[in-house]
Amino acid sequence: MKTSQLQYEANALRLEKMILGIETIAVYLAALFTSALLPSLLFQYVYKNANPFEQPAVIQYIPVAAFIIATLYFVYAIVMIIGKANKVKQLEKEMLEMGDCCCGECGDLDELKELEDMALAEIKKTSAKKKTTRKAKKK
Repeated sequence: MKTSQLQYEANALRLEKMILGIETIAVYLAALFTSALLPSLLFQYVYKNANPFEQPAVIQYIPVAAFIIATLYFVYAIVMIIGKANKVKQLEKEMLEMGDCCCGECGDLDELKELEDMALAEIKKTSAKKKTTRKAKKK
């Protein structure tokens, strides 16, 4: 595998870890609003004709269920984040093991060196021309 592919996979895993963290926060906020608002809405609209001195069991269990669901999702997210972190470490280790010639296309490096030499030669030519023209202007 090429280094660029490994870097892409590592970056994708890091992004997925961040998304899981944000989703966990969103689930906890949803659980908070559900446990705060849903019981009062149910009591106001569904149980409006019921005895006001008795609280239905459903209203008592809504906050508990919401926080159990949020906590289970949190545990799931932590396990997934740890797994993705281990995979990122493994990919980074593979990239380090590959070194400079990572894709088996080392011929490309020779071509790049030739192009670099050509570019440096052109720079030297243009700088030499500029030096001679400057001297001519001074006289």
